[in-house]
Amino acid sequence: MARCVYCKKELAEGTVVDVCRSCGVQVWGERMFNAIVDNMTKARESGDLYQGSVSSHAPQEAAQQKKPMSIVSEALEQLNENQAAQATEENPSALH
Repeated sequence: MARCVYCKKELAEGTVVDVCRSCGVQVWGERMFNAIVDNMTKARESGDLYQGSVSSHAPQEAAQQKKPMSIVSEALEQLNENQAAQATEENPSALH
């Protein structure tokens, strides 16, 4: 069973990240952690999650697929949107 890399709490079977929700929110904030989990879940579903992985846990069919790494650009786009929203929340007058 996998464990959180920060607090060592056991994680649910099949989790896409090696961090528990509590630690993930503390490290990245709730919005960013949710975006990371969403994008990692989409990557697993499309077969992109294990590209380049040296882990023995990578499914063979996913490791053999060669798909573009669009998940990285999606994560960066989500990060930019989250940062812009956070900046607006912190300083609403910055829009004017």
